[in-house]
Amino acid sequence: GVAGGVNLVERWRSGGGSSDRIITETDNASLITEWALKWSDVCEISTVPALDDEGIGPVAHAWVQTLT
Repeated sequence: GVAGGVNLVERWRSGGGSSDRIITETDNASLITEWALKWSDVCEISTVPALDDEGIGPVAHAWVQTLT
């Protein structure tokens, strides 16, 4: 894993190192924030939350209900 409770799924590195990407998974999003803050003096990190199809279903359904 990347940190306690955060699992590394995949990693891609660019030749110059300016746009590396990692995919992680966790049940606790605050752990990713904690991990990113530990590296903030070394590199710029941005995070984007993502859900698989099973996870996004209830979220999308709830959002659609707000449109009616």
